[in-house]
Amino acid sequence: YKTENFYEYVEKIINTYSENFLKECKLRGSRSRVPVFIIGMPRSGTSLVEQIVSSHPRVHGAGETGYLDYIQEMMTKEYMGNMPYPECVKLLDNNFVKKLANEYLQYIRSYKHQK
Repeated sequence: YKTENFYEYVEKIINTYSENFLKECKLRGSRSRVPVFIIGMPRSGTSLVEQIVSSHPRVHGAGETGYLDYIQEMMTKEYMGNMPYPECVKLLDNNFVKKLANEYLQYIRSYKHQK
C-alpha cells in the first residue's frame, strides 16, 4: 500500500466524475428508478439506513454485492487499450452504458429472489 497511489487514484475519480460530466451523463444508461444506492463511510450507519428503508414492503435491501466491481472491470476491459478506470468512463458509448445498466438491473432483480 502506497499512500501516494491512493491519493492519486482518488484525485482521478474526482476529476473524472466532475459536475459537468455527471450532467452530460444524466440521460445515458437506464431510466429505471431501481436501484437506490445508500452510500457512506464505514461505521456511518448505512447498514441501519438500509435496514430501515428495506422494512417497506416495496423495497429490498441487497447489501454490499460487489457487482459494481464487476462493472468497473467490464469498463476497463472494454477500453483498456485507451485508458484505465476511472478515466475510461469518458470514452464509454451510450450502447455500452445501457448494456451495463441493464445487466446490473437484471442482477439486482435476480438477487432479490436469492435471499
